[in-house]
Amino acid sequence: MNEETNIALDGISDITLEVNPTAIEDLCSQWESQVASIDLESIDAQSVYSSLMDSGVGTSYFPSLDNALLTVENAIVSTSNIIKSATQSQTEVDDRYSQNASDYGGGGSGGGGNGGGSSPTSDSLPTDSNLTDDSLVPGETIIPDMSTSVDNTGADLGINDEFVSSVLELDPDAYQQFMLALDNISKDELLMYLADEGYSSNLKKVLLESPKISEDLKKIISEMDENELQVTLQSIFANKDIISDFSKNIIYNYTQALKQNLMLQNVNKGYVETFFDQVEDFYKITQSLVESENIQETLLSIYEGNYEAGTISDDQVLFYRSVIDGICESNNILYEDLLTNKSNAQLLKNSLGDINNSLVYCKLINKMGPDTSNLLFENVIKDGVIE
Repeated sequence: MNEETNIALDGISDITLEVNPTAIEDLCSQWESQVASIDLESIDAQSVYSSLMDSGVGTSYFPSLDNALLTVENAIVSTSNIIKSATQSQTEVDDRYSQNASDYGGGGSGGGGNGGGSSPTSDSLPTDSNLTDDSLVPGETIIPDMSTSVDNTGADLGINDEFVSSVLELDPDAYQQFMLALDNISKDELLMYLADEGYSSNLKKVLLESPKISEDLKKIISEMDENELQVTLQSIFANKDIISDFSKNIIYNYTQALKQNLMLQNVNKGYVETFFDQVEDFYKITQSLVESENIQETLLSIYEGNYEAGTISDDQVLFYRSVIDGICESNNILYEDLLTNKSNAQLLKNSLGDINNSLVYCKLINKMGPDTSNLLFENVIKDGVIE
């Protein structure tokens, strides 16, 4: 050990530090109250600067500013809830430790408890081995470790594999309905429903009451502990199989082309963030194409540039050209054959249905905020791309 390290260690206090859980919770409540009094949600930059936007000034900036203000408020509230939840969990750990210590050392001649004849086992205390390294998020406050086995009842909660398999094996329509049931949770609350134990009962209630979810899935959900449901859903969103390899490649290739476009246009904005800004529109357009009788003709006009000016944006053209190129590459056919041969119409519909399953997933994680959506893009989509 070098001299510098010795100096540092000499400076460590030997005073036992104690944290007051009640004071922490009170402080968090004051924090939330002060944020609520500012009422960031009431600030509408787009309305205030509508005249500038009508003239083409700040058309991207002011919507982004509104979104940033909302994100700040949501992040503060979510962080506060997670701190309070962590404080409660630590209090329970301390209580269990104190009880175990009392049972071990305070039994005297064996008149009560364990009678002083047995020591607390390693299983009675939480250790690092109870947790895994599969953390979903950067930092510490977006989504907690999804594989945690700690809950308020002492039950050993884990990921419900039956529920994971049931969701991942849903047919495209049922899968989208399941995702849309979660999408009905407001943007302000979705992350808390999935990450904060205090909202686990709300999450279970929303899913059981949704008309979009099949009775078979509801039966599994009804038999799950609400905290088990929460951590299982977290694992589903981080599961690399939630998006097909086909869709991962198309979305990733589009974002790379988008990245080049933004650089050429000198736009100082992240390409992943830009993609998530577009996801809602892509989902609606793709769903409309899947339901259309003229899907081939419409996509042919987009691919060849024979569409009416102003009916579709440049980025949307870029996206659907990426989709068509991806389908052609996967099936070893030319775009003319894909978009003119009627025998390929079903292939086109099925492929776009697969794409839309991925878009509805992206649409949903986008509501969780940029930190979470960016991380899941990296871990689920980008890492799963076949080079």
